Amino acid sequence: MTQPKQTGALENEVKYLQIMKKLDPDMYMIRTMLLQTGVRPEVVVRYIRSLGNISMGTGYGIVRTTMQKSEVQQIRTEEIDKIKGVIL
Repeated sequence: MTQPKQTGALENEVKYLQIMKKLDPDMYMIRTMLLQTGVRPEVVVRYIRSLGNISMGTGYGIVRTTMQKSEVQQIRTEEIDKIKGVIL
C-alpha cells in the first residue's frame, strides 16, 4: 500500500514542475536545483535576503557561506563603503 502513495506523490511532483515550468520558468529553475542538490530552501532564502540587504544599502559587499561537514553554519553579510578619491 505504500507504493501507490509514493508513486502518486512522484506523479504530483512531476505535474507540479511541468506547470511551474510554464508559469514561472525562474522558479522552476530554482526548484529543480533545490531538488537536484538537496539544498534546503531556508539557505537560499537567507542568501537572497543577504544580497538584498547589500543592494538596498551601499550596493557593495560580500556574502560568505561557512560550511562544516556539508552543513551550512553561517551566511555572513559584509557591507562595504566605497570611498572615491584621496582620503587624506
